[in-house]
Amino acid sequence: MSLLSLIPESVASASGNLESLGSALRSASAAAASQTTAITAPAADEVSAAITALFGTHAQEFQALSAQAAAFHEGFVNLLNGGAAEYVSTEIANATQTLLSAPIGTGHAAVAAANSAQATVSSTDRYYLGPFELSLHQSTTPLAGGGSQSTASATATLNTPFGSAGLWSVGGSVTQAANAGSAVGYVTTPLGPLEVSLGATSVPPAGGGFQGTLTATVSLNTALGRVGLFGPLELSASGTPLSFTNNAFQGALSAYGTLDTPVGPVGVLSAGATAYIPTNGSVLLAAHGSVPLLGNLDLAVRGMSSSDMNGAVIQFTGATLIAPSAVSLLVAEAGPLITGGTAIVNNTIAVATALGQGNLAGAASLYFSSPFTFADAVLFGQDTITIPLGSGPNVGSLDIPFGGIFAPLRPISVVVPPYTYTDPSSGTTFTIEGSEFAVQGTEYGGIVPTFLNLLAHSL
Repeated sequence: MSLLSLIPESVASASGNLESLGSALRSASAAAASQTTAITAPAADEVSAAITALFGTHAQEFQALSAQAAAFHEGFVNLLNGGAAEYVSTEIANATQTLLSAPIGTGHAAVAAANSAQATVSSTDRYYLGPFELSLHQSTTPLAGGGSQSTASATATLNTPFGSAGLWSVGGSVTQAANAGSAVGYVTTPLGPLEVSLGATSVPPAGGGFQGTLTATVSLNTALGRVGLFGPLELSASGTPLSFTNNAFQGALSAYGTLDTPVGPVGVLSAGATAYIPTNGSVLLAAHGSVPLLGNLDLAVRGMSSSDMNGAVIQFTGATLIAPSAVSLLVAEAGPLITGGTAIVNNTIAVATALGQGNLAGAASLYFSSPFTFADAVLFGQDTITIPLGSGPNVGSLDIPFGGIFAPLRPISVVVPPYTYTDPSSGTTFTIEGSEFAVQGTEYGGIVPTFLNLLAHSL
C-alpha cells in the first residue's frame, strides 16, 4: 500500500474558510430577501404594478437558487471534512505498518519448543552501528541420553550498496554427555576458517580403574578444500585401581598416542606409570614416556604418607616434568591461536554487553579497538588451559600455560583435591589432603622465549 501525501491542517483551514463564506452568503441573501421580494409599487398605474411584479418574481427565483446553492455548499463542506478524516486515518494506519516492518538498531529472537526436555533454546541478537552489523547467536539442545549441546557464534559484516561483506566470525560448539565430551571452535582467516576440534571419552571398566581417549584436530577450510594442519591426534589411556599389598597401595596405568600424517599414522607417545603409596614413608608417582623422533618424557610426583589408627594420610608436595623440546615448541606454536581466540571472544562479549546496556560509544570503541586487542594478545597475551583430572564435583586439575609470541615462560601447576579411599579387600583407608603446587622442570610460553631457552640448554 502506497503512502498518501496529505497536509491535514491545510484541508481543515480550507474547509473552515468555505464554511465562513457560505455563512456570509446566506446572511447576505437573507438581508436582500426583505428588500427585493416585498417591493411596493411606486404608483397605482398598471405599468408600475407590472414592473414591481417582475422584480418580485426575479427576487423569489433568486432566493430559490440561493437556497439550492447553500444546500450544495453545506454538502461540499461536509464531504471535504469527511474526506480529510479518512485520509488522516489511512495515513496513520500506513505509518504504523511501516514502523512495525522497518529494521531497527537492535534485534532479538528466541525460540523454545513446548517440550522442555527435548527443546532447543536459541537466541539471535543483531546490533547495528551505521553500516556495521554484529550478529550473535547461541543455542542449547538437551540430548536424549543426557547432557546437552551448546553452540555460539559471532559474525561482523559491513553492509555496502553492493551487498554485505563479512569482516570476521568466530564460534564453536560444546557437547557434554555422561562419559563423553567434545568441543569445536573456529575463527576466520584470510585463507578460510581455522577449526580446532577436541573430543574425549571416559568409560570406567567393569573391574575398576579407568579407560579414556582424547582426540585433537586442527584444520583449515579453504576454497580448494579442507587442509589438515595437525592431527587427528589420538590418545588413549587405561589404568588399574590401587590395591593394598605389603603395607603399600600400588597401581599402574598405560597410555598410547598416534598422529595421522600424510604418510600414515605415526606413534607419538608410549607411556607407562606406577604408583607407590606406603602407609608410612615417601610417596612416589612416576611416569616415563617415549615420543619417537622427539625424545623422552619423565614425570615424578612426590609426597609423604603417615598412618594412625584411622588409616593413612597422604600429602603431595611437588612434581618434576622433563618434556621433549618439540613438545615445548608445539605448545608455543599453539599459544598465539589460543590467546588471540580468547581475546576475540572476550572482546565480542564486551561489545554485546555494552550494546545491551545502551552504551553505543563504549561498544564502538571496543569494536574498533578489537584488532589492536587481538594483536596484543597474539604477541604478549597469556592464557591457561585447565584439564580436569577425573570426573565429578571434586576433582583435581592440570593447568597448562599458553602464551603469545613473546610471552614469558611459566610452569604447569597442579591442583590436588581432598580425597578418601578405602581398600575393599583390607578395609584400610587413606586420605589425600588437598594441595596445589607448581611442576618443576619444563616451562611453557611464547615461541621466542621457548626457542631461546632451548638454545641455552643445548650449548
